[in-house]
Amino acid sequence: MKSMENSLRDLGFNQYESRVYLSLLHEGPLTASAVSAKAKIPRPRVYDVLDSLSSRGIVITHPGRPGKFHAVDTDTLIELLKKEEEEKFQKRINSYEKVRKVLEGTKLSKKNTNGETVWVLKGEKTIHGKIREIIQNSEQEIIISGNNLSKKMSLHKNLLNTASEKGVKIKLISEKPGDFPVTEHVKRDSVHMIIGDSEAVLFLNKKEGNHAIWVKSNHLTEDLKKMLKK
Repeated sequence: MKSMENSLRDLGFNQYESRVYLSLLHEGPLTASAVSAKAKIPRPRVYDVLDSLSSRGIVITHPGRPGKFHAVDTDTLIELLKKEEEEKFQKRINSYEKVRKVLEGTKLSKKNTNGETVWVLKGEKTIHGKIREIIQNSEQEIIISGNNLSKKMSLHKNLLNTASEKGVKIKLISEKPGDFPVTEHVKRDSVHMIIGDSEAVLFLNKKEGNHAIWVKSNHLTEDLKKMLKK
């Protein structure tokens, strides 16, 4: 019984909910007082638990004096819990979209990116998040430089495919080919960086650790492009 309680708690049940459900599953239908005795739950609390589980469709109430309760079978329980999780997930997705619209409405990104910007990026997720932005924002050219970086760019293959389909030129500077569409391939190793129309991410070493520099500047980006041509 203890292991079954733990399994239900892994699915989000609290201790009392687990005991009530299992008692009704094995012994039901039961009156509230019988549930309290079987599940070893204080009588005042058992009504709250039964009401909570009933509202979720996990416990079914039989009218009468006294009323009785029984639990849905395990297959129905799992389907109900899955549906609850799907609804919670959809609510989270909807809330993200609402936040996106609010932020887009403030036009913060346009206000903050008019000037030249240089930032230090820390952490692989942060770095590759910025790389995704560069690929998505580029309308003319993307330059991918460095052997190790060309391998890692396979993480962004779908975005690069989309950019290529939009007519964005993709130049690869690497001794090895990349697993993504390339307009021009220069076969040599070079400084590890990715450059878009007006911004770039520069890795501080060839191992591409958790530190990089993000540059947003037309002037600096053009200088980096000229440096790669030498």
